[in-house]
Amino acid sequence: MTRSAPTPRGLRARVGAGLVVLAVLGAGPLYLWARGAGAQHPLQRSLTVRFETHASATGWDFRPSARQIELKLGQTGLAFFNLRNPGVQAGAARAAYRVTPAAADRYLVRVACLCGQTQVLGAGERAEVPMAFYVDPAIARDPVLRGIREITLSYSFTKADFPAGGGADVPFVAKLPAHPPPGMTKGQEHSDEGT
Repeated sequence: MTRSAPTPRGLRARVGAGLVVLAVLGAGPLYLWARGAGAQHPLQRSLTVRFETHASATGWDFRPSARQIELKLGQTGLAFFNLRNPGVQAGAARAAYRVTPAAADRYLVRVACLCGQTQVLGAGERAEVPMAFYVDPAIARDPVLRGIREITLSYSFTKADFPAGGGADVPFVAKLPAHPPPGMTKGQEHSDEGT
């Protein structure tokens, strides 16, 4: 029995089938190689958000409860900031923020934020202000920020006029007494002094 030469159509079909077989067989090792090389799904990638605070213009003490938070892209984070007015008069201040690197600002989504709101503290008064946020997973597709591992969020408090009602216009403030309640030891308060 003699074989006839394959037709161009039959040859293309065989070559196509061979390429499919090679692709299927090569996908497993390629996946394992990419996984070993650190390739991850964007939602599995972690990022560190660092917090810096400045309030020298107000005379207030202003510190984050934690200096940084590590979270996965798209995961909601909750940070707390401690304010204290050590002065003898009430004061009003307004927070502004800056994100570093600046290109990451559009991906750091602040759900509840202390920025842009006036905070009023009486003499010796303390407050704990929360900020809820997440890092948009789209940052993983940004060619400039694709490999970023850390974002820094800097808050600065500056003096402000008292709001019309005389109180804070921040909706998420937990006012604390000027002195820790009985039973709270110094070790229970978070302090970043010396770090």
